[in-house]
Amino acid sequence: MFFSYSITLPANGSPSSRTRTMVTYSPGVVKGVFVIIPGGSADLVRLHILKAVHKLWPHNEEGYFRGNAASYEIPENLELLEPPHELIIEGWNTDDTYEHTPLVFLAIEPAPPKPELTWAEWIKSRLGLQTPDSRLQTPASPGGEVG
Repeated sequence: MFFSYSITLPANGSPSSRTRTMVTYSPGVVKGVFVIIPGGSADLVRLHILKAVHKLWPHNEEGYFRGNAASYEIPENLELLEPPHELIIEGWNTDDTYEHTPLVFLAIEPAPPKPELTWAEWIKSRLGLQTPDSRLQTPASPGGEVG
């Protein structure tokens, strides 16, 4: 799957007045990240990508995508399987006249389907009987004590 996003960064931005946009994706393995900083940006645009509070790209904490008519292609192999399936694209633009709109693309290999239960496992799970996964756990007694 290929996901495409953009973020318009208004003029007169700064690190203390970043613009953020939340984007969604389907769970899977990120195989590639592509970032395009448009021509005319004159190296005045800064951009990075986060998952919650954790910076994903670029990898170094103090780094940002920047440039003028610049494109970045990052090969990746990052599993993003757990919800929420949201990323934050964040940046700013110190141009005093023009807004700029960088583009971000993600190539994501879909997550493999979860294995289905056999009929016997499904029936046991509905009846509260032990399944292969539950045999490793010690059930609690009625008083809440582990037996």
